Amino acid sequence: MVAPFKIGIDIVSVRRVREAIERQGSRFLDRIFTKAEQAYCNQKRNKFENYAARFAAKEAVIKAKKGGRGRY
Repeated sequence: MVAPFKIGIDIVSVRRVREAIERQGSRFLDRIFTKAEQAYCNQKRNKFENYAARFAAKEAVIKAKKGGRGRY
């Protein structure tokens, strides 16, 4: 039997992502984002918005795959 197709969407507060990065630094970044993602986001003018967008996308995929709340 084929599993039903699921779709996920998430909204993440840019402020919360920024605070997590400022508070935890590389510990948070290395846990959530690849080095390539970090390099990409860090070169952008609005890096915290880019981090938040990537975080939201990852959360949405995890929730869609698991069928519930995403957790890292």
